[in-house]
Amino acid sequence: MILLDPIQLKFNKLTVLYLLIN
Repeated sequence: MILLDPIQLKFNKLTVLYLLIN
């Protein structure tokens, strides 16, 4: 879970950036 947390946060950030670009 500790390792998944940062990955999930990074994925969330990428998703937000993707939505902003589109």
